Amino acid sequence: MQRNWSQRIRCMVFLATPHRGSDYAAVLNLILRISGAAGISSAREYVNDLTTGSTSTQLINDDFGKFAHELLIHSFYETLETKIGVSSTLIVDKNSAVLGAGFRNERVHYLNANHRDICKFHSTEDSNYISLKNTLGSAVHDVLHDKLFIRNRIELLPIELEEDKESLTRRILAKSGASFLWSRLVMDELENVYGYETILEIIEGIPEVPELSHALQLDIKVHLPSAKSAIEGLCGNLLCVDKQGDDVAHVIHNSTREFLLTDDAGDFKIARSQAHERMALVCLRLLVSPEMQPPKNRRLVNQKQPQRAPSLMLDYAITQFSEHVYFAPFESDDLLIALSDFLTSTVLSWVEKLAARNDLHRLIRTAKNLKAYLDRRARYRSPRHYVKTIESWATDLSRLVTKFGTLASSPQSIYFLIPPLCPISSSIYQQFGRVDDGLTLLGNRSENWDDCIATIAFENETPATLASGNNLLAVGFESGKIHLFNHGSFQKELEIEHDLSIDLLYFDPSGAFIAACSRKFVTLWDLEGNILWSVRIGARCLLLMSCSGYLLGVTGHGYVFKWQISTGDVLEQRSYEYQPPLSAGKVESALNKAPFAASISPGLDVLALAYRNSPVCLFDFESANFIGWAIDGNWRAPSQLVFNPNPDVGLLLVAYSESHLALFDSWSGGLVHCQEPEKPAILNAVSCSADGHTIATVDILGNLRIWDFESLSVLYHVLTPDRSFRLLNFTSDGFNLADIDDDKMRVWSPSALVRKNVEEEASTSDQASIIPVTEGQYELFRTSKLTAMEAHKVLPLVFVGNQTGQVLAYNSNDGQCMGVAYSHDVSIRSIVLTPARRGQEAIIKLLLDAGANVIDTTSVGIYQRSSLSAAAKRGHEAVVRLLLDASADTIWTNTDGGMALEAAVGRRREALVKCLLKHKADFDLKYGGARIPLLGPGYDIDRRNAYGRTPLSVAAGKGHEAIVKMLLESKANVDSRDLTGRTPLSWAAKYGHETIIRLLIATGNVDIDVKDACGRTPLFLAIWKGHVPVVKLLLEKGKADVTSNDVDGQALLTCSLFHRRSSITELLFDTGRFETNWKDRKGRSMLSQAAALGNKVAFKHLLDMGTIDINSKDNEGQTALCIAAVRSEEAIVKMLLDTGKVDINAKDNDGRTALFHIAHYSHYKVTRLLVNTGEADMDLRDALGNEPVYLPAWKRYSTWHTR
Repeated sequence: MQRNWSQRIRCMVFLATPHRGSDYAAVLNLILRISGAAGISSAREYVNDLTTGSTSTQLINDDFGKFAHELLIHSFYETLETKIGVSSTLIVDKNSAVLGAGFRNERVHYLNANHRDICKFHSTEDSNYISLKNTLGSAVHDVLHDKLFIRNRIELLPIELEEDKESLTRRILAKSGASFLWSRLVMDELENVYGYETILEIIEGIPEVPELSHALQLDIKVHLPSAKSAIEGLCGNLLCVDKQGDDVAHVIHNSTREFLLTDDAGDFKIARSQAHERMALVCLRLLVSPEMQPPKNRRLVNQKQPQRAPSLMLDYAITQFSEHVYFAPFESDDLLIALSDFLTSTVLSWVEKLAARNDLHRLIRTAKNLKAYLDRRARYRSPRHYVKTIESWATDLSRLVTKFGTLASSPQSIYFLIPPLCPISSSIYQQFGRVDDGLTLLGNRSENWDDCIATIAFENETPATLASGNNLLAVGFESGKIHLFNHGSFQKELEIEHDLSIDLLYFDPSGAFIAACSRKFVTLWDLEGNILWSVRIGARCLLLMSCSGYLLGVTGHGYVFKWQISTGDVLEQRSYEYQPPLSAGKVESALNKAPFAASISPGLDVLALAYRNSPVCLFDFESANFIGWAIDGNWRAPSQLVFNPNPDVGLLLVAYSESHLALFDSWSGGLVHCQEPEKPAILNAVSCSADGHTIATVDILGNLRIWDFESLSVLYHVLTPDRSFRLLNFTSDGFNLADIDDDKMRVWSPSALVRKNVEEEASTSDQASIIPVTEGQYELFRTSKLTAMEAHKVLPLVFVGNQTGQVLAYNSNDGQCMGVAYSHDVSIRSIVLTPARRGQEAIIKLLLDAGANVIDTTSVGIYQRSSLSAAAKRGHEAVVRLLLDASADTIWTNTDGGMALEAAVGRRREALVKCLLKHKADFDLKYGGARIPLLGPGYDIDRRNAYGRTPLSVAAGKGHEAIVKMLLESKANVDSRDLTGRTPLSWAAKYGHETIIRLLIATGNVDIDVKDACGRTPLFLAIWKGHVPVVKLLLEKGKADVTSNDVDGQALLTCSLFHRRSSITELLFDTGRFETNWKDRKGRSMLSQAAALGNKVAFKHLLDMGTIDINSKDNEGQTALCIAAVRSEEAIVKMLLDTGKVDINAKDNDGRTALFHIAHYSHYKVTRLLVNTGEADMDLRDALGNEPVYLPAWKRYSTWHTR
């Protein structure tokens, strides 16, 4: 609080204040003593401190002088004497009222008044009042002028947050020292800067005269006693020194800088590249100076050294030398030699100082600048030794950050602890890793740096999705668990439990929540794992985004939902329907395809949806209007798509199935650029960094690549283990890439991921030659990698565990392996599972002969399924017999409550059931290891499994009549719902078990019209699967409702029409209980549906009913005639014309008639039908005046047919 108040004081005004005391302090003391009226009978001690020359006043003035250099001070003194008794005198003379020398910002004024009246005024016309008022106004103007100037200029900078603008304004004002010239210089420097961090660097980097003096001394070996005088004397017409500020030297005007860099300056011209070289050499001289020498041995690291004032230019040299190196000319070897000297002598001291500042990013930036400098030198022959040294250190510096990220917590470890741990071919190891009193590593050593900085095994979990944000990585598993990892240390920080398998994860950019999608639910948690809300959805989510208090979700049905983040309430939902391309056939045009991938542009302007074997469709996000297609020239099938997250880029990346990449314009869908793969391979995963600079891809062959987004040029490639399942996601800072396969997560951190921002890129690689693709280093087979280590407390032994399950003993004296102390057999058992699941009998024999253990469980995803259970489930009888002969456990229960016998029964593997029973397999189900007979005491007849299904539900779905009878006799709940909302009747209807349905209906308690989560009744499911006897049974015995619709608005009859169930359609027509003028969510009637599907029998049946509106329009304004005509359904068009009631000239929403569409698609046979009626309007123009594409050819045909 005290500091905040002090910063708010900008000006002080003193009225006849006795800064140096007053000779009349004694008189004041006497007055106080004799003043009985005030009740004061003794002198005040503090009055003695007011006497002239007192120690107290001197101390106050000295302390005030330390803080007053940034204050504007106005001191007024009295000019009239004050009457005291019979005499008069000046109470506070001018010498005491003025602070004097040392207060450079003091302004002195006089008032025509005595001490008593100096702050009293007769009127506003009083000269003293006017003088004081003008002074206060001038002070306010001086204080606010700088602030207003800075504030107005800051409004032009690319800063959005008001708090950042205020902070920057305060920072500039604080450093300005009340100097307007300094403030203007800073604001001029900031005009062409865009990054906030770069703005702060410039503010701190404006040089002062002492720094320039030191730099000149290092450069030209001349000491200037008064640099200020030298600058003003030698460069008075070009440079000036701000006398009122902190001695900042700057050019007179911006045009001066430009003039000095052009040929017009003549002998005064400054060659930019040579100036950078001189600055780089000056910085490097400082970096190898005695004050940068590293400690000679470990004992000196923690010893306190004599404190010396650091060189004025040292901080600048530490942070900026590589920037000057990049711009320096490449012809001279002077800089190359100086760089090599620095990298072979004091580089570790430089690293330590950066680590102490927690500025490790500077190491990577330096590495990139050094590489760019060497790239430009490639055309020029230079000493090989120096180039090799610099090139090797450029790699080492970037790896120090990725491999030793905790260096900032212990900067001094760079001297003797880290170098021995580096690869033996690295420069840091070669130069500093082999010291007498340093660490010594024995055994196998890495030859080169590895780009994989972390590997996290998931043990018994099966990963399903991956997301990053808020400095965290989140992994969702099939078990429903969510693990949150720190993206710096990659340690697990939180575990969240969910009931269902996780399909999709999303981090809120503001750090308020994490959202997860399962198949039927969207759930929100805060970042402490507390659930906020959960809502049911009708389809799987393809994409989640958040904006302004609401969460957006794109579902697999083509809907976009908007939920209130605070409550989970649905605010809005919109539908985006598939639009077939103009060249699509009639079958495809009739289909309403479901998207499988989605992406939304960063400004929430455009929604892109990808469909199987169809082009990507672009929609206006707000209006849901169709914009166009993103189609490449070869009509490839899209695999994944992502908008660039930078709103200024406006590009959509589409990845195709065989590693083809293409960039499209976000609004027009026009192809901008494409990249053909050298070797086509199925693409597994694609991810884009948060800044939009970089994308990563991995294919089924294990090729992991990092690309530049806008140019689609490869920046990095590494060959990884080939897996069919992969997930990729950049960390929120963009420096690391998380890569997940079946059972583990790798974290990659190649130097190619450190992309500079706009200002930084201009200072490096843009002007360099093309940099070749970086080939990453990775050990493909890591079976010897250690996972745990523990040293013996007494003996010289170290026990380590590796990824094969072995515990090895090492001698700590010589590092030699003494042998295998113990071997976990869990890894051996896991080897059996895969061939058992695949039925590979020969491999199983080999493994069993080698001693593989099959008695206990193996860890497979969330199910912990045994090899025996896996083989039984897939019907591999020979493998089951082999495992049983090897004493496999027949009663082991999986996590989902099933066992080998249940798997065989469920798949109706009669031979396997007999085999398992012969080996004493248990009839009774087991749950969680507790054996309870199915109908014995203590067993819950309606107990639910992991999917919420009861034994009756499972038995009904599998058609086990005997078990269903037994359960119904035991009063099992016939209407129990599982997680999908389905009952035993629903499952029996879906799989066509007529006998089971009769048993359930006979109970008299079953709900015939119960709906599942998708709004589908048992009758709907039976129609969908085409079970005619079941449909007939539900209609006759159950009196099922035929007017029911699902959540998508699909009716029973339209379901039957769509799946071409002609027999079922006849059954539904016979009931006569459905609404003939029903419409789906597209607004299409049943007649239009039949026309679109070309179902002539159903179409005729609907017409014959006589109650249907044949001119009904859908949401696009199209009638059944238009739909049939577009699809060239000649027979249906003829049936409509024969009714004599059809409106031939009905127009759709675009003003287009059926004849217009026919002309567009050139359906000549249907043309003849319509033209021959004599009623068709031949003026084929729509509401916008457009004509069909094939109008000329159509006119010739229609004219010939009307002759």
